[in-house]
Amino acid sequence: SNNDEFLAVADNAKNVKCYRVQANYTDITNNLWQYHAGRVTSISWSPDSSRLATSGVDTHCFVYSTTAVSSVLHMKSAHPLN
Repeated sequence: SNNDEFLAVADNAKNVKCYRVQANYTDITNNLWQYHAGRVTSISWSPDSSRLATSGVDTHCFVYSTTAVSSVLHMKSAHPLN
């Protein structure tokens, strides 16, 4: 994240994980961020590190909150595949 508080990754199972760096890399997502139907291709942080946006080959974008991890904004077909 921009403030070095979090580390976000995507795995081969299309899941997004977010770890709190200062808390021994504790997973804050609790396996809640499992929404993509295809490989995740990009991850981007908001300037204040409170939100994380992802996009993938499924053409969907998701915006996750680091303060309310169950709050997810889903934008279907948000970008072209090519």
